[in-house]
Amino acid sequence: MHPVLTASHSEHHLSNFFAYSPVGLEWLSASGAILRVNRAQLDMLGYSAHEYVGRFFTEFCAEPARGLELLQRLAAKETVRNLRLVLRHKNGTVCHVLVDATSFWDEGHFQYSSVFVRDITARVNLEREVLHVSEWEHRRIAQDLHDGLGQLLVGTIHLTSALQKEVAGKSLLLSRPLQRILKLLNEAVSQTRSLARGLHPVEPESNGLMASLEALARRTKSLFQVNCRFRCRRPVLIHDNAVATHLFRIAQEAVTNAIKHGNAGQIEIKLTETAERITLCVNDNGAGLPARRKESGMGLRIMRYRAGMIGGSLSIQKEDGGGTAVVCSVRLAVGGPIGRVGLVQKRKKQI
Repeated sequence: MHPVLTASHSEHHLSNFFAYSPVGLEWLSASGAILRVNRAQLDMLGYSAHEYVGRFFTEFCAEPARGLELLQRLAAKETVRNLRLVLRHKNGTVCHVLVDATSFWDEGHFQYSSVFVRDITARVNLEREVLHVSEWEHRRIAQDLHDGLGQLLVGTIHLTSALQKEVAGKSLLLSRPLQRILKLLNEAVSQTRSLARGLHPVEPESNGLMASLEALARRTKSLFQVNCRFRCRRPVLIHDNAVATHLFRIAQEAVTNAIKHGNAGQIEIKLTETAERITLCVNDNGAGLPARRKESGMGLRIMRYRAGMIGGSLSIQKEDGGGTAVVCSVRLAVGGPIGRVGLVQKRKKQI
């Protein structure tokens, strides 16, 4: 038989659960003030209870606006799952966390919220390193294709062309096969360049993302016969090629989903900049993503992962007139992953 727990015993076990849980736990007031916190959360951020309790949750967020977003969602009675936040340690370093939270109400009044915090800093650092190695390997293979195989093919074309000219007036029997060989070699060069661009799609210039997105729109229109266009009213410079590459891959996946799952006939890729954020938006007029795929599709998980790796957020929205909008927003920070963003006066490099 199970022992019967009295109210005092239940409170005692609940208190122990809160105090000794291996994940960070805290209770917040409706305004976001910290009412109670456990040892795991204090150890995670390096504070004592005296230094932590009574302060506002957003004070410990590297991006206070993201903390405010959490509080607003709780005030709207939303249960929050796996929200990525970056918290500040007492020593000034950052701590990447996943947050689950829910709010508690009494007769329509917001009483408090419980917040569960899991430290994923080690995982984030490992994921970033793995992705860095992967992108570096892609660049290396692309360079080998361009400088190695590509150059060999170009050299073979020159030799074959010279041979064709030499035999053109002597032997029609040899000239025609040589012409076919030249055609195949030119196709091989084109495919090699296409493979190299696919592996390393964004040139390491600050305006490389704009050029790559413009090229993506052109290729999509040509290959799939859909009306795809790129809009960027004011040029946006991104000095970190890894960040630019992540944004390009997100756009590429969104375009693929619009065609493959939404049967879109019109796609628009937009890149904009405000004082604090860069926003990439891919919207279409298709049927939208199937509900079953909305959160579980591999492509969507990868897009969310890439957004998280550059400190951004990704949302998938239904358009009023039908279709889907995939929006990735990345916060600008001095000395951060994007660096200075401004205007470019020179002509955009074409791919």
